[in-house]
Amino acid sequence: MIDNSIFFIADQFINNTLISLSISRICSMFCNYILNKNITFGNKEQNKLYFLKYLLLVCIMLFISGITIDFVYNIVNINRVIIKIGVELLLFILNFLFLRRIFKK
Repeated sequence: MIDNSIFFIADQFINNTLISLSISRICSMFCNYILNKNITFGNKEQNKLYFLKYLLLVCIMLFISGITIDFVYNIVNINRVIIKIGVELLLFILNFLFLRRIFKK
């Protein structure tokens, strides 16, 4: 929710997928990290390596998502927020599998 809301607002002003996506990811990254680490995967350890791995995954997914959103937008020319939601639903499974490896005990 945080990510998509900020993306929507940024995209209205900036009209650049990668910049809007970067702004929204940076804003939501810390909240998502804490929720994924502590609640989803039940890992309470304080380890900077977890965060660095998570940050790397966020950057990779940001790049994949941004390229895919622009690619689909250039083909169908519909609202980028709608495209983003669809693309990220598909990337969610891949992301979850990687997160499970990052936060495993």
